[in-house]
Amino acid sequence: MDSIIRDNKGRFVKGSPPHNKGKHLSDKTKQKLREKNLGKSAWNKGISNPNATKNFGDYAKKGVYSGKNNLFYGNKHTKETIKKMRLLKFKNLLSKDELINYYIYRKFSMEKIAKLTNHSVVSVRRMLLFYKIPIRNYSDALRNRYNNPQEREKVRLFLIENNPMDNPEYREKVSLSKLGDKNPSWKGGISFEPYSVDWTKTLKKAIRERDKYICQICKNEGNHVHHIDYNKKNCNPYNLITLCHRCHSKTNHNRKFWIETFINLKNSII
Repeated sequence: MDSIIRDNKGRFVKGSPPHNKGKHLSDKTKQKLREKNLGKSAWNKGISNPNATKNFGDYAKKGVYSGKNNLFYGNKHTKETIKKMRLLKFKNLLSKDELINYYIYRKFSMEKIAKLTNHSVVSVRRMLLFYKIPIRNYSDALRNRYNNPQEREKVRLFLIENNPMDNPEYREKVSLSKLGDKNPSWKGGISFEPYSVDWTKTLKKAIRERDKYICQICKNEGNHVHHIDYNKKNCNPYNLITLCHRCHSKTNHNRKFWIETFINLKNSII
C-alpha cells in the first residue's frame, strides 16, 4: 500500500492515496453501525435529484442538511478522539522532545524554531500549547536574549552607531516638534511669568534650612524650592517645599496629583 503523503504542515497532498485504502470494517463494527442507524431514515430520503451526492454542497447551502437534518447533529467527538486527531496532526511536525530541546534548553524563540523547521510560528505555538510546554512571556524572552554578553555588546554597538540624536538636524527637528504649544506639558506659557517680589534668596534659604536641605519626596539631599500650588506669586512658606533636582522635574507632570500629595504631606507634619 502506498504511503500517505503530507506537506510540512501535516496536510494531505493532492494525489496521495486515501488513509483507509485497502482497509475493511470488521463484523463487530458493522453490527454497531447497524444498531446505531436502526429505524433512522436514509440521509438522501425524499431527494428527487438522482445526482444528489454529487451536489451535496449545493444542498447544504440551501439548508437541507442543517440542524437536525444533519447526519452528525447531536454527536460530539470524545476527548480520546480529539487527542488522537491532534496527535495525528502534529505527528509529522515536531516531537515533544525536539520542542523541549529547542525551546527550553537551547532558549530558541518561536520565530527561530519556525525558521529552522520550516513551519509557521502559529504551528510552533500550537505545538507548545498541545504538549503543555510553558510559553515564555515577552520579558522572559528579552531577558534570555540580553543575558548573553555577546548579544548585549552587539545591541550596544548598534545603538552607538545608529543613534539619531547624534545628527544635529534630527535634534533640531525634535526640538521644534516639542516647542511651545506643541509640547504635551504646555500650560499657556506660565513658566515665563515673573515671580513676586517676595521670592528672594533669603526666603529660599530659609525654606531649605526649615526642611534641613532634605528632599521631602525621596529624602535625599535637596536644594530646589518648589511652589506647591504652582503659583509663582504665592510665596507663603506653607506653599513652599524643598525638593531635589530629580523630584522637582517629576512635578512638571500630573500637577493635580502632586498638589494633593504635598498638601497631605504638610498636614501630616502639622
